[in-house]
Amino acid sequence: MKNRKIINYFIWFTVVPFVIPFINEIPDYLVNTRIKWLVIILAAIIDFYFSFKSLLEKEKDNSKEYIQKSIRYAYSGAHEIIERKRDALSHETEFNTIDIHDNILPYDIHFHISDICKEFKKVISSITNINSEFISTTFIYRYTYDGCSENDKQWKWIGGREPISKLELNEFVNKQDTTYYHIINDNVHYIFGNSKEKLAQNGYYHLGGRDKMYNNIGSVFSIKLAFGNNSTTFVEGIITVTTHGKYFTEHMDIENASDVLRNMIIDEIFPYYRKLIETELGLLYIRHTSK
Repeated sequence: MKNRKIINYFIWFTVVPFVIPFINEIPDYLVNTRIKWLVIILAAIIDFYFSFKSLLEKEKDNSKEYIQKSIRYAYSGAHEIIERKRDALSHETEFNTIDIHDNILPYDIHFHISDICKEFKKVISSITNINSEFISTTFIYRYTYDGCSENDKQWKWIGGREPISKLELNEFVNKQDTTYYHIINDNVHYIFGNSKEKLAQNGYYHLGGRDKMYNNIGSVFSIKLAFGNNSTTFVEGIITVTTHGKYFTEHMDIENASDVLRNMIIDEIFPYYRKLIETELGLLYIRHTSK
């Protein structure tokens, strides 16, 4: 298939354009001048049609190749997370440092969820060609099971909060111009914006101090996930990826880049990390209620 496409490109982009001018060199006693011009125009139209068609097919192939490459990044990142968790457990057993009665679980769940978020950030960095220092990832969570205390219902940070921020999280999530507010209160599953400034203008993003440092240039992806059973939710969280001074799609040379990236993240990439995080939220709930 690939060789056939190469041959088609060679014919329509090289051979036909090279041959067309020589049609006019055919002696008039062999081919009438009017017929020659008719053949030239017809050949040019056919060449234009198939060249344009080939370019559209190439654009589709580039888009598919980009998606497949991104999916491989996502799978590789998820595999590394599982491998690190296994290695950590193996290390603990080797030195016999696990006390299941005191710790209930033999590893730090908060640290592991933070690790998953960092790996997701690396994947976004790889597929958008944006250096990781221009990307930040945050994760917040709260308990929602029946009978949990008011303190347990409060949102808490797991990772991503900047040390210099004086933000009170539970006040911030109730501000109507934040992505958190709309995801929590408007039953919005996710928010994706290639321009955080446009989101802010529509009341879906709160521009902070770091955003202003980068002239409000950047993109946002925020999505809710939860752990529960068929009848109730026990714990829920929100992961947010934000870029600073860079747009998600500024290095993507494909058609409808924003829509392609959004659909790819939601349908192809994030599901790997959703299952990993939801599993850890389930263990977080079990540890919390057991204690």
